[in-house]
Amino acid sequence: MNKKYDKILIILGIILIFIFFLFYFFWQTKLIVNEKIAVIDIQGTILKSERILKIIEKCEKDPKIKGVILKINSPGGSVAATWEIYEGLKRLKEKKKIIVYLENVAASGGYYLALVGDKIVANPGTITGSIGVRMDIPIVEGLFKKLGIKYEVIKSGKYKDIGSPFRDLTPEERALFEELINDVYADFFAKVKEARKIPEESLRKIADGRIFSAKKAKDLGLIDTLGTFNTALEIAKEITKVKKPFIIRFRRFLSFTDILDWFTFNFLYYRLSFLP
Repeated sequence: MNKKYDKILIILGIILIFIFFLFYFFWQTKLIVNEKIAVIDIQGTILKSERILKIIEKCEKDPKIKGVILKINSPGGSVAATWEIYEGLKRLKEKKKIIVYLENVAASGGYYLALVGDKIVANPGTITGSIGVRMDIPIVEGLFKKLGIKYEVIKSGKYKDIGSPFRDLTPEERALFEELINDVYADFFAKVKEARKIPEESLRKIADGRIFSAKKAKDLGLIDTLGTFNTALEIAKEITKVKKPFIIRFRRFLSFTDILDWFTFNFLYYRLSFLP
């Protein structure tokens, strides 16, 4: 009988210890920690915006989050997805301070997103820049001829099959695409000029798609300072006046659908993109 009673006491003791540690963790993270800094990761080719926009919304709604470190390691990607994320970050910036940290690569669309930051910190090994827009149209006409495959299009208008991978572009079609690209480029150029306060004439000389080392980017005024993630964190703490913030990290994990999206984006159809 005593042994049974002892077992019950041991079980109750374990439960009480578990409850104590659970309560302690909750108390530490929810009650004591009143001020936080969130870390949002932008990793890889930018294909979709939904996941990042949900994270941005969480940061907006949490009054304890005083600042955000936008950690970018991306060569760019879809113009539409990049623009949506940029607009979401702009809304977030109205309520929170945003410090950008550029990791290995932050080019084209990756740099486009960096422009939203109050400060831009780049790792000394970062490759950045590539201010421009490109469109890729795969042409498989020659392959189809070799395989003996014939492809016909019935269309309602002259340009309805513009960008078809089964034939070359006409001069008129190329001109239409160039006009489209130039419109998007003008927006990119204007955002760099406004955010970085670089004179238009000086910016024209470097906004031609070329990439830069972090040091060169700093010399040109494209970023603010060189450093590590800790440098960005210290700047965030200084700007937000939060001495001992609780750091929240929003990470991204590669899924099978991400791989399919990447394949579709890079090999099927024509697409407008912020890519080097």
